[in-house]
Amino acid sequence: MIIRKEKKRQNISVRMRDGRILKARQKLTDIVETYNKYIGIIPIVYNNPNIKATNNNSRIGVYSFNMYLSRSRKFPIIPYIARDDMEKHIRIYARRKYNIMKSDIFDILYIGTKRGMSIYVIHLRYNKKIASIEKGHNYSWNNYCIMYDNKKDIPSIYSKILSENKIFLDNIISPGEIDAPDVKLSFRDIIKSLELRDTGIHIKE
Repeated sequence: MIIRKEKKRQNISVRMRDGRILKARQKLTDIVETYNKYIGIIPIVYNNPNIKATNNNSRIGVYSFNMYLSRSRKFPIIPYIARDDMEKHIRIYARRKYNIMKSDIFDILYIGTKRGMSIYVIHLRYNKKIASIEKGHNYSWNNYCIMYDNKKDIPSIYSKILSENKIFLDNIISPGEIDAPDVKLSFRDIIKSLELRDTGIHIKE
């Protein structure tokens, strides 16, 4: 990781002996850790978020949201290397570290940067068995089920999840394999990014 300086200022007041008060702004320097030597990757099984109404006897449908995490709160990481084709770099290390093959990947979506660490969602075609080569970090599929009305079209299941403020949206995850407690990402952040990619808009919660 790289250590960078983050400058801040604070107002200070000093009372002189003659009663005058002098005001000034003082520079403060905090030491902040950045993690730009790593890339966060979050494997998620791709299920079509645009659901059409059906004529099934059952009125209740279930959408499965599967995310690959360690202990339900740590996501995988790979090393950052400057490349012209970052998606290719991610595919290479996803295969080396987690046995995710190119044919397994539906798409790759950049969702943001936290403390210098770029984070991507890797959509997989199915919840295949993935094995990390990192000892002591046991990743597994975490499944979250969203029920919906089978008789109605659902233009975007992500918008539905956000509008209903599902409890799991407040779950916080951070990188596994390194100590990076200040790199935090909520499920809400992830769902918002997926919704924006899917619909081109974000529906206010």
